[in-house]
Amino acid sequence: MSRFFSLLFLAALPLGCAVKIIPPGADSQALLRPIEDRLAAIRDLAFLEPVPVELVSPSQVRAILSQELDKEMPPDRLEAERELYLALDLISPDLDLRQTILDLYSKEVAAFYVPDRKTLTVVTPIRKPLLALRGLTPGGKEQLREIILSHELVHALEDQNFHLERFNYHPGANQDFLLAVQAVCEGSALLAGTLYLLEEAGVQSPQGLEFILNRIQKQKLNIGNGRYPAVLTEPMAFTYQAGLGFVYAVYQARGFAGINALYQETELSTEHILHPDKYLAGSDLPAALELPALSDLLAGWKLLDQNTMGEFGAALILEQRLGKDEAKVAAAGWAGDTYALFKDGQGRLLFLWYSAWDNENEAEEFKQALSHWAAREPAPSPLETAAIYAADRRVLSISRPQTQDAEALARRFNLLN
Repeated sequence: MSRFFSLLFLAALPLGCAVKIIPPGADSQALLRPIEDRLAAIRDLAFLEPVPVELVSPSQVRAILSQELDKEMPPDRLEAERELYLALDLISPDLDLRQTILDLYSKEVAAFYVPDRKTLTVVTPIRKPLLALRGLTPGGKEQLREIILSHELVHALEDQNFHLERFNYHPGANQDFLLAVQAVCEGSALLAGTLYLLEEAGVQSPQGLEFILNRIQKQKLNIGNGRYPAVLTEPMAFTYQAGLGFVYAVYQARGFAGINALYQETELSTEHILHPDKYLAGSDLPAALELPALSDLLAGWKLLDQNTMGEFGAALILEQRLGKDEAKVAAAGWAGDTYALFKDGQGRLLFLWYSAWDNENEAEEFKQALSHWAAREPAPSPLETAAIYAADRRVLSISRPQTQDAEALARRFNLLN
């Protein structure tokens, strides 16, 4: 759901002491070249140009990421995102969203690659992990170097061939699509990086690959040690673990050519990432839902944000009050959605969430889950769930001030006669 740093590729692994992945003064290109050669062979893609390497101190990381955040989310967009998270009870009112994002992304990161910068940035020295993928715990400095550099170099390789900056967040971009693409990127890097490491270790059996990948997928990624809101940490875990599961399923069915084709998809969704069989069957393309004309009903209301939650986003919202199992089941029949957040001159919020479902039963199940979610709204809450309507496999949730005419809105969506 989170749209921050939609294409910021991070790598970090467990370390017991400070380690310099690329020592100052070392010939970085000489260190990268043998890794690049093997990755190019594994992925059957060519590096089109050398990958610049930038060595930075931990204190410099925050400044770099701050610049990236400002480019991707200027103050007005950041405030709209904060309003959305507050409206959905996903963050506390006193949380400084910008500082929290920078804290999460900048602390104890080992390396990252940003397509806009075309540079592999390596933090030196590094200590503790952001993501502890214990299936790949290094046995020494050399293996650690190869784990981190191989992962990030896959991102650089795919960027040079598929122009990943196309998938940067911009106003109007479908955030569910961008999150799905991010999951493809991380899954592909984990798969190719693991194949590289196994090849270096002389392990060529499919069982060895599957064993490592299963460990990564099943590993509990305690990102931030519970200190950060789930709306910021869960999407990160999703891109690594669900992304790996999806990419591996595509790889088994269609090889790396199938993974390459993913970068040409225009209707990829987090539903596909969560259910690879649906993607491979060529089914369940997201329904294109649009809001009807509402200006006459919402005179005096300003649109702050409009986008798509997706199956992952729907489950994430429900999970915060209902628990993971109920949320997962309720979101599983997702077929498409759009939401809109409005604000009036008095600072009041209005949230509309319009969704389509695979069948009537799935729609009713989601409606009931939303009702349970609304019944557990905190007091005080910036929003009150006024009504939930369902008809023809569609569900409309209206969270608004008491004065808003929910029935008139439902009629405009053709959910009431």
